[in-house]
Amino acid sequence: MGQTIASVLTPLVVILTQLGEVVDGGMDDIARGTYLEKEMKQQDTLMKFSPATGNENPYPSHAEQYRKYHGKVAWLYNPWTRVRRSAEDIGSDTFGFLVLPPGE
Repeated sequence: MGQTIASVLTPLVVILTQLGEVVDGGMDDIARGTYLEKEMKQQDTLMKFSPATGNENPYPSHAEQYRKYHGKVAWLYNPWTRVRRSAEDIGSDTFGFLVLPPGE
């Protein structure tokens, strides 16, 4: 029992600091929209509808190009089926990285 409080807490603080850095880095990737881009390489089928408005013939029609052109626009519709996305889906995947075309 010869340990001081500082000798016990110091390693714990180091571990928590490192964990915080990992979480912060991951949150930065999520905020930039790069986390899912690294993980997801699908959505190659051309979109038929605008993910923001549901209108036909979106420009550009490829999901990745659409995101680059329009920036951070919420995907309110599935751009392959025109089905309106639920608020829960939009909240957890605002930019539609997890929305997949039928068959992909």
